[in-house]
Amino acid sequence: MEALIFFLIPLLIYLALKIAILRDVDQTELDLKKHIEGQKLIEYGFVDEALSYFEKAVKENPKSMVAYAKVAYCHFLLKNYYQAIYNYDKAQSLSHDLPEVFLNKGFCLYKIDDFEMAFKEFNKAVWFYREKNADAFRWRAITHDLLGRKEAASKDFKKAKLLENLLKSNLSFTDKI
Repeated sequence: MEALIFFLIPLLIYLALKIAILRDVDQTELDLKKHIEGQKLIEYGFVDEALSYFEKAVKENPKSMVAYAKVAYCHFLLKNYYQAIYNYDKAQSLSHDLPEVFLNKGFCLYKIDDFEMAFKEFNKAVWFYREKNADAFRWRAITHDLLGRKEAASKDFKKAKLLENLLKSNLSFTDKI
């Protein structure tokens, strides 16, 4: 009986965590679909209108990571970097389902010359993209370089180039390792 309990408890914990994670991912996907109109405004260059759209979305649903991330992105496009960082922080506090939040926050920090913090965000982006995003590696390399870490920068630039080449040839990163 004890052996059964020791087996069931970890299994139940695992299943509960798996369900919670899947629910968060599903919510992110739903939010992305729900806000397609705002995304189109960004794509067509109507950034001020998109900002208003997403600020309204945040007021209607203050737990929407997607809405905060899009508000932040609009501020980034408008070069309001501190406002963008603030909203990326809000998005990150709600969920980690969009790796681009880390990458874009890193861009903002880079733009205000906070290279150490930018590096940390780019490092998180590399991890959340599961090491499959050339831009994350490239920007981490750039900040490594700016911080005097030449060897690490060189390694990341090589990884970025390898990923780009793999994408061009339609192979996966793990196929070459």
